[in-house]
Amino acid sequence: MPVTEQDVLDVLRSSPRALKAKEIAANLTHKKGERITRTEVNRLLYNDMKPRRLVARGDGDTWQVRTEPRPDSTSQGNGPSRATSGRPTFYDILEVLPTAHARVIEKAYKALVGLYHPDRASPETRKEFEEKMKNINVAYETLSDEQKRRRYDDTLRRQKH
Repeated sequence: MPVTEQDVLDVLRSSPRALKAKEIAANLTHKKGERITRTEVNRLLYNDMKPRRLVARGDGDTWQVRTEPRPDSTSQGNGPSRATSGRPTFYDILEVLPTAHARVIEKAYKALVGLYHPDRASPETRKEFEEKMKNINVAYETLSDEQKRRRYDDTLRRQKH
C-alpha cells in the first residue's frame, strides 16, 4: 500500500518537533507494518504536498505541519511581515522567515514553482499564475544572492524605522 499525503501529515501532527524524512519513514514503517523508504516520503514532501501546509525548519531538512496562520501586516514578532507600503515582502512571497537559510529559500522556491508554473494553470487562471511566477522569480533572484539579500534587508529595516 503506497504512502499517502494523509499518512505523512498524521505522523507530522503527532510529533512535537520537526522530523527528517528518514524519521517519518521509520514512523510509517512501524505504523503500517511494511517498509517505507525515505525516498517515498521525500517524493511526497517535495513533489506532491503543497508547501503551504508544511514548513521547512532549521537547515531545511526537517519538516513540521504549520499550525499558525501566515502572519499578516498587523502581526508582531519574528515572522515575515509586510513592508510599510502594505505590499508583501520577498520573504512573504516565498513563504519563508527572514532568517531562513539559503537552502530553505531554494526549496521554497522550487516548491512554489511546482505549484504556480503557468503551464500547470487552467486557461482561466493562467494570467494569475504568470503574475505570481513573476513575483516568485524576482523574490528568489534577490534572496538567493547574498549581496542583493543584504541590500534588500537593509531597505526593509529602513522602511520599518
